[in-house]
Amino acid sequence: MLTAPYEISNEYNITELLEHFDSNYIFDIINDKIENNDWARINPDPNVVVSFEENFKLMTENYPGDAQNIRAIREQVYSDVISILCEKFNLQFNEADQNIDLYTAAFYLYDFLVCNRNSIMINFFTSFIVNNKESLSKFLNLEDYKRSKDSASAYGKMIYDDHKYGLISANMSKVINHIATIDISLLNIFQSVYNSPELIAFLDNMVADKGNFFKDYYCSILEQPEALPIVITNIRLSLQKLVGGISPSNIQEIMSYGGAFNNE
Repeated sequence: MLTAPYEISNEYNITELLEHFDSNYIFDIINDKIENNDWARINPDPNVVVSFEENFKLMTENYPGDAQNIRAIREQVYSDVISILCEKFNLQFNEADQNIDLYTAAFYLYDFLVCNRNSIMINFFTSFIVNNKESLSKFLNLEDYKRSKDSASAYGKMIYDDHKYGLISANMSKVINHIATIDISLLNIFQSVYNSPELIAFLDNMVADKGNFFKDYYCSILEQPEALPIVITNIRLSLQKLVGGISPSNIQEIMSYGGAFNNE
């Protein structure tokens, strides 16, 4: 595994530095990060696009006479990043829009697909549950669980004022499997995880889904038995953080339900 492939030694001259940023070099970095992206990780890795930009700024400061050549290589690097990511995730970059800043595009695309992938996916499922609580409850007939005496249901009743959230949390595996059957567009995901209308519009204009991103990449977690329990636990924790609340009087009682969240 590459540890810090985007850190360039200042022992090289400018020609050697720029030659280092070829397409194979960029592919190796991006592919390595994708292949070693652990589902258990929530805190994002550093964004390599930012590291590239820092290198280009440093080179421009140290070699101002080569600024034009540095800018050309910089644009090619970000174009390569975008192409590699789009190819890997079956997306189409909007090459017709000449106003798209390639650095900004590469930064957000890498953040969405690689370095911040896990937390963005968790946020999507959490947001979807909150925004569709009633329909999820009705479809899955979770009202049938209201009288359940199992530890997960009891735990949920103490965490959530709205019992439906507790029931959804206790049956999260069923909920996620149901959500996986719904047609959800890439734009739906952007709208669920980003607050800025300007950013949502930028991303929607920047890339188009050539396949079915949601089912191919988010729902594929259902086919990974080692990763699925981690993802379900993180969705539960995210839901609890967003809409749950623990009163001090319940803390001791909750401690007795340590096995409440056995993943299904």
